[in-house]
Amino acid sequence: MISVYNQILNKIKQSVSGNVYTTKDFLNIANRISIDKALSALVKDGILRRLTRGIYDYPVNDPRLGILPPDLNKLIDAIQRQSGHTIQIDGAKAANVLGLSTQVPAQIIYLTDGHSRNIKIGNWIIKIKHASPKTLVGAGQIAGYVLQALRYLGKSNINSEVINKINVALTSKDKKQLKKLMPYAPGWAYNTLQKITTEIG
Repeated sequence: MISVYNQILNKIKQSVSGNVYTTKDFLNIANRISIDKALSALVKDGILRRLTRGIYDYPVNDPRLGILPPDLNKLIDAIQRQSGHTIQIDGAKAANVLGLSTQVPAQIIYLTDGHSRNIKIGNWIIKIKHASPKTLVGAGQIAGYVLQALRYLGKSNINSEVINKINVALTSKDKKQLKKLMPYAPGWAYNTLQKITTEIG
């Protein structure tokens, strides 16, 4: 019979470097205690890196730069799988991702329907803040990013340039999804969203 260690190792080796895992991802292999022991051994052997409690990555080893930091998006996905709670990007980062702001957020902040907490991973401190259900609508979707970015920018900063940039960033599928989310947007954003969603090609 293949050991729990080797079963996990095989699963990891079949994936790409940079993937982030939670203990829960391996519960189809064995019980929690056996999984924890195997993961600890894989960390000791330098195959996995423990990022925080119950979360590990298969780190990327760059020939020039050495071991790279974990992929933030994959890390957040893992935190969401581990906690079972919805996690949403915050407005400042959403605006940056959509090209509506050149300012890189000084803090790493995400919103959740779970409890607020800080997670320290290497030099990062990820702040996860409890938020209202309306704010979490569209989590993980570009359409959700738009709602977050508009809330962050505020009514006075919405102009034709912002609308054009959002149009460029969205596919037809994104715009259709955004149209479904319009009831959850601030009232003042309705006209802006209507302009964006009517240009579905």
